[in-house]
Amino acid sequence: MREALTSYSSAPAALPTRASPGEPSQREILALAITTLAVFMLSVGCFAKFSNFFGVVDNSGDNRAYINVAAAIRHWSFHGLFVKHFWGLPYVMAAVSTVTRISDRASLLLVCLLSSVVGTVLAFRLWGGWIAGFFAVLNFEWMQRSCLGGSEPLFVVLLFASFLAVRRERWILAALLASFSTTVRPLGFLALAGIGLTLLWKREYRTLSIAVAVGAAIGAAWCYRCGGSSETP
Repeated sequence: MREALTSYSSAPAALPTRASPGEPSQREILALAITTLAVFMLSVGCFAKFSNFFGVVDNSGDNRAYINVAAAIRHWSFHGLFVKHFWGLPYVMAAVSTVTRISDRASLLLVCLLSSVVGTVLAFRLWGGWIAGFFAVLNFEWMQRSCLGGSEPLFVVLLFASFLAVRRERWILAALLASFSTTVRPLGFLALAGIGLTLLWKREYRTLSIAVAVGAAIGAAWCYRCGGSSETP
């Protein structure tokens, strides 16, 4: 009996690859998420008379700061830049803008929209169709951050991907994703700490040491980059 319980607790949790009878499928959830985002953006565009849509984006939340930081990263010039936010999102924006040759504002919208859709798919893989469907449509602020920009969609993607890696017991990948999430929003540290405590409880000390090393390496690189200059991230 004890051996059976041990083998059960050590087996990775099953992931929903298809919907249960009566539950929305992944394709339906994906269609719902895309439709919701499209309707929200059209609604904002109508209220802003479309010509002022990008003005709404610039003035939404901390977007102007993120756009300025992303531009500074692309030109590698941080003179006079005031450090206020975590810079994980601006680094991704700068990378997307460099590769695609689109503006920093457009890269912000692209990253947030894609992250929102991917986050909904990850929610489906983690908790099933109903939870993912409610996740996609219920929260107004989530739709606002997804369509107008914000750090939350990218943070949620990294966090959910870390949860999925934990479900599959891919602990190093989970620690890596959780560490990256802390560069977007500091609350990601709680996920990283949870992974460490779980490995400690499971007495997987070798895996724990590697996970700690991964987190420490990302944290050290981030602190080095932050401490390089009072004007840099």
